[in-house]
Amino acid sequence: MLSLRGTKPEKPFSLASSPHLHAAHSAQTIVWGMIASLLPIGIASIFFFKWNALRILFVVLSSAIAFECLFRILTKRQLYIQNGSAILTGVLFAFLLPPTLSWQLILLGTLLAVVMGKEIFGGFGQNLLHPSLFGYGVLVLFSPEVMVGAQLLGGASLVAIVISGMILVVKKWISWEASFLYIAAVAIGSSLLGRDVLREILDGSILIGAFFFVTDWTTTPVTKEGRALFAVCAGALTAIIHTWIGSTEAMATSILLMNALAPTLDRFAGLHLRKVFN
Repeated sequence: MLSLRGTKPEKPFSLASSPHLHAAHSAQTIVWGMIASLLPIGIASIFFFKWNALRILFVVLSSAIAFECLFRILTKRQLYIQNGSAILTGVLFAFLLPPTLSWQLILLGTLLAVVMGKEIFGGFGQNLLHPSLFGYGVLVLFSPEVMVGAQLLGGASLVAIVISGMILVVKKWISWEASFLYIAAVAIGSSLLGRDVLREILDGSILIGAFFFVTDWTTTPVTKEGRALFAVCAGALTAIIHTWIGSTEAMATSILLMNALAPTLDRFAGLHLRKVFN
């Protein structure tokens, strides 16, 4: 056995936060690319909701950057606005909001998403729960009479959602298998529960969940088998929970629950599923 004591490696190890992607582009480049891919949804929301969409996007994006900077200054951490994580978190959060939501609740949700959902866990790549879904979920609990059953800003155009999702798939920035498995699980679960399958899967919140939350790098399993199991379980849970609450709330609840189980799914996949598939 070789001993490493008293020796130095030829090159120092580089320790960095997840996501650990083996790609031609840096994580920062991909984040900005994902933000750009969301433009079709943003344009559609502005086209259909006019001033309300502009108002929400402006308040969320400006406050997301401000909250991140303020938190990192107060905690004496390096500012890293250039990585785009606050903006991506903000845009995805904004797409989950009702177009008529008050600016007070918008600010509260953004604060929860950026500071509690992302920064307190360590910042970019270290959060356990998806920050945008976390902010949305707390708002639902805090003000259900406004949030539950409301139309979401990002659901204005299904075509726009699919275009944005396909950009991510073509660029190989997300796993199309996870998106497909999530939608398939929602469809099968809805069918077994006697609901209209086409209506269920052609729902803006379900498609947004499939393309942008089930495929998140940080809050989903690392292994291929784990990601597949994550998507199937999240889809089945969405179909079941949708029996009692709206589709957006069901999507958010199911994915947040599965976020918490992601490390367990990786261990299970490594011990059992990999043997089956290999």
